[in-house]
Amino acid sequence: MPVVLFAGVPEKLVRQAKAAASLIDAAYLKNWEIRFFPGNDRFPQIGTAQVNALLEKAAEHGGAHIIGFHQTDGSGAIAAQIRTHFRFRWGDSSILRSVASEMPPFQAHLEGMLAEEDRWRDHVMPRERSSPLILPGNIFGPLQGHADIWDECQMFGRHDEHFEQLAKKIRHFAAEHTKTYKTTRFTYMVDRANLVWKDSGPFHAKTPFPRRWKYSLEIEDKFHYDVEHQKKSPFAFMDSSGTSTAIKSGKHINIDCHGFKSH
Repeated sequence: MPVVLFAGVPEKLVRQAKAAASLIDAAYLKNWEIRFFPGNDRFPQIGTAQVNALLEKAAEHGGAHIIGFHQTDGSGAIAAQIRTHFRFRWGDSSILRSVASEMPPFQAHLEGMLAEEDRWRDHVMPRERSSPLILPGNIFGPLQGHADIWDECQMFGRHDEHFEQLAKKIRHFAAEHTKTYKTTRFTYMVDRANLVWKDSGPFHAKTPFPRRWKYSLEIEDKFHYDVEHQKKSPFAFMDSSGTSTAIKSGKHINIDCHGFKSH
């Protein structure tokens, strides 16, 4: 059963929040195991110092979804550290703060969020490393009209058909970018710069935590793409750290699923 972590709930509200969660529709309780990762403050907040522990807890639960509550500045920086590794969304902190005096609004809020997480998991969550979503969206150069799949994957609070429509976009992305490599049976994604992203090479170079996690899917340790030019031409490659590397003719560079160079 997948786990959802409610993070940033103040210690003083955890008991009431758990009580409200226990009352939600049985259909959601059947699909989700609900856990709490309390914040440290009297108001909803995920502390900066808590992020690593939260990521470790999500990994411990097999790629838990994280629903965060945070009413202070800095929420964007917190989300940026989480959302490409594990499915992440914000809850409404104002509804959470009222749970001590009124449970039904918070209960309804939980049900709405879990219903959307069901749709995300059914239609969008990558199941294997061949999914286009595993490619580093900030580095891979997609063809025109295909650049939004990673941003849309991270969205929440969308209409009921959003993720079903996104699943079609992802399939179309794969069809448009997948090419047979040479005369072999292997197929790989090829970007608009004619860079081939080969995902079947030997594994080496240990992947640091949490970079082996992508959208709540655990990637095999030491996995990376062998990125080379389709015509064996030399090329320059800038990874997620901002480091530019000159690749010689016929050579490749090892890049992980978050766009960092693997050594």
